[in-house]
Amino acid sequence: VLFRSVQVRLDGDNLTIDDSRAIRLTVKENIPVMLVNGKPANDPYERATEWLSDALNPFQGTSIPGFVSVRPKVISESQFADASLGDMGLYDCVFLCDLPRLGVAEVRRLEAHLRRGGGLVISLGDKVDIEAYNRLLYNNGEGLMPGRLLGKQAAPADRAFTMFADDQTFRQEPLLAFGDERDRTSLLGVRFKQYIRTSLPPRGGARKVFSFLNESKPSLTKSPSPDLANKSKTNNQGKA
Repeated sequence: VLFRSVQVRLDGDNLTIDDSRAIRLTVKENIPVMLVNGKPANDPYERATEWLSDALNPFQGTSIPGFVSVRPKVISESQFADASLGDMGLYDCVFLCDLPRLGVAEVRRLEAHLRRGGGLVISLGDKVDIEAYNRLLYNNGEGLMPGRLLGKQAAPADRAFTMFADDQTFRQEPLLAFGDERDRTSLLGVRFKQYIRTSLPPRGGARKVFSFLNESKPSLTKSPSPDLANKSKTNNQGKA
C-alpha cells in the first residue's frame, strides 16, 4: 500500500483560505479479487473461472509486469461457504462464476462486503439454481441482483445469438473502452448458444447494457430483443 498526497491550487484572491485543497490517498499496488468456481472439472479450462482468471492476469506463474495490477484467487464452492476460507475482507471484488446456489449466510457476507465498498460480479451458467438466485439475491427487487431471472433461452440447432448495444450505450461505461470499431466488432461478433432471460424491476437503478439478437433475424433496423444480457446497478452499498 502506498500513500500519496494530492493538492489543487487556484489563482489567489482576497479569500486565500479556499485557494487550495489537499487530500491524502491510499494507493494499492495490487488489486486482489476472489473468483468463486461453481463448475468443477478436471480440465482447468472447463471450469467457470479459468478463462476469467487468465483475462484478469495472463502472467500468473511468471514475472508479472508492473502495469498488471489484478491478482485473482480462485476458490471452490465449499471454500466460499466457509466464512474463514471465503473471507472477502481481503478482496476488492468477488466474482461468482456459475455458482449453483448460495445460502443466507453467504448472502449476508456479500452484503457486508458491498457495504465496505467492495464489488460483486455475478456470472450465470448452466449450474445456476434460478429459484434460489431470485429468492436470495433478487429478493423482490430489494436484494443484490438487479433483475429477476426468467429462465434459459436456447438458440436453434443451426443458429446462435449475438449481442447488441446501441451507439449511445457505447459512449458510456462500461462499454466506453470499446470505442474503436475493431474492438466493437470483436465484442459483438461473439456467438452464444444459450443465455438466461432477465427482467428489470419497474423502478430501480438497473440499466440494460446488452440485448441478445437471434442470428435468424440479423437486421439491426428492427427493435432489439428486450431480453437482458447484462445489467449494472449502483447504489450506496457498492456495485453488483
